[in-house]
Amino acid sequence: MVRRRSKVLDRALASMSGSDGAERLEALALLADHPFDGARARPSPRQINQVFERLVALLRSDPVPVVRRDAAYRLARWYEPRAARALAATLANRREDAVLRGQCAEGLGLTLDPGGGRARATRAFAVTVLLESLTDPAPEVRFWSAYAVGMLRAVEARPLLERMAATDDAVCPHMWRVGEEARDALAYWDGGTWPERVPGASGSARAPASA
Repeated sequence: MVRRRSKVLDRALASMSGSDGAERLEALALLADHPFDGARARPSPRQINQVFERLVALLRSDPVPVVRRDAAYRLARWYEPRAARALAATLANRREDAVLRGQCAEGLGLTLDPGGGRARATRAFAVTVLLESLTDPAPEVRFWSAYAVGMLRAVEARPLLERMAATDDAVCPHMWRVGEEARDALAYWDGGTWPERVPGASGSARAPASA
């Protein structure tokens, strides 16, 4: 497969280093439309690493909250274990914005292999942070942490999930009750499928869907 520098990614890299928050946000939107795996060409590993490192830098320190949240979203869909450590570190910081931390928790469920694979140390760190986040004051952090431990099959979270399933009636914005998400994670472990729900329709589970 041909490896070469992508002009789209070069433009995104330049804009992500700009001084204007709107410009950085626009650069992140460019990444959403750019396939790293193409039929004819793939960006060079060096260029992909540059994009990754810039995303991590934006997540850690960008002064514009929406830029940081979008950087977390892009990292969550990186689908590589190396994104997980940056996401977990941000989730662990309780001084961070709750919406951002919820995004990071969701990302941990997407980027890590449930079995650990070669990233066992990263998974262990992420699960430790997620267990702590299951008792976070913010509903969106608890909700997405329940999702993540479910996806990662972190069965050490079962006692906490069972308690949440029975008592946590808080609603995650734009989703459903935290306790319902905890019940869904338990159902996934016990039955092999993740119940399908409709965002905003708290209390109305749909037919189970394969996870």
